[in-house]
Amino acid sequence: MLWIKAFHILFMVTGFAGLFYRPRLYVYHAGSTDESGHARFRVMERQVVAGRRSGAVGTAVCGGGRVRAS
Repeated sequence: MLWIKAFHILFMVTGFAGLFYRPRLYVYHAGSTDESGHARFRVMERQVVAGRRSGAVGTAVCGGGRVRAS
């Protein structure tokens, strides 16, 4: 049970890291002037989105237990 909680926290941290890094990538992308820079940032943005998605799915799977009403 503790392993599931540890993975839940790990996936949650992964999702939040992507959440905070994505706007910074957009700023860098807007500031780039060459075509190779635009292509590089498009790839990086897609990778961050994929990482956030896997973090969200992992968080939901590991934290998908029953919620008890108090």
